[in-house]
Amino acid sequence: MKKSLLLLSAAFAMLAGNTSAQYSAATLTGPWIISNGSTIQNYVVFDGVSALTEAGVPGATGGQGSYAVTNTVSGATSGTILYAGFTVPFAGNLTTDSTFSGLVGGSIAITFTKIKDKSIMAGAYDGTVVQTSGGSGNQTVNFTVDTNGDIVSSTNLTGPISGKLFYSNGKVTGLLKSGSSTPFNEIEVNLTGYTGSNSLAGIAVLNGSGMAGTFSFTKSAPTSVAATEGLTLSVYPNPSNDQVVIESSALSNGNFKIFNIVGDEIANGVLNTNRTVISTKALQLSAGVYFYSISSKGETAKQGKLIVE
Repeated sequence: MKKSLLLLSAAFAMLAGNTSAQYSAATLTGPWIISNGSTIQNYVVFDGVSALTEAGVPGATGGQGSYAVTNTVSGATSGTILYAGFTVPFAGNLTTDSTFSGLVGGSIAITFTKIKDKSIMAGAYDGTVVQTSGGSGNQTVNFTVDTNGDIVSSTNLTGPISGKLFYSNGKVTGLLKSGSSTPFNEIEVNLTGYTGSNSLAGIAVLNGSGMAGTFSFTKSAPTSVAATEGLTLSVYPNPSNDQVVIESSALSNGNFKIFNIVGDEIANGVLNTNRTVISTKALQLSAGVYFYSISSKGETAKQGKLIVE
């Protein structure tokens, strides 16, 4: 009897060890950053069925391609991306549910990284875009990003205003569209090595016509329902050794989330009304850089960088 149980236990262990990840078209649902580590960096949005509904490049309109997961075990995936009128094939494998590695155009090695938290870049931005090729103009820019990553308003650009701004794995990419004069009617922004600073500077692509530029933005705190109701928040000490204190004037149904440097949510919890002490040891936060997001009444009230020593 004991021998039979041991054999049965071993069989179950073998089955468990042979269990593979199961991928599907739904695995790719939502926005992903595309990067080859140098010249290519933008985003695409998968609908979770078979279509790419958006691409973060100037000149992109309507549906932006199609895709299919052809092997649910290996995560083999192939499809096409429509970049401003050009049809570009891609193929590769999902190595995790948030990373895809493959080739674009049959020869360019590329990585897709899933945007796990669309709210990281939420806030108000002010700055300047300077044209460096195809002309020598510059444009003062301000815009607001909501907690879905959508660019929702601007006070100095001609409407309508649309676009998105995302962060993942040290990369920021976005596309700001407006009714302003060319070449500043469509501004694609790219930044690598981002660690949560409120100062953003990087490369801009203008108007989809090969025009290039640079951008320099300063991010201020995101606006929210909670902020308009007089909510004040303090997060300290930062850097932290073993605990972080979150104090507020009037959090209502508040909660916090902590993300690692690649954008994965690694901790969350509910906040007390006035003061909450979070143990970094209990959350198993090793020394490094993290991001936090604090919400109240469903609105993001504060975001920032947390350093654990």
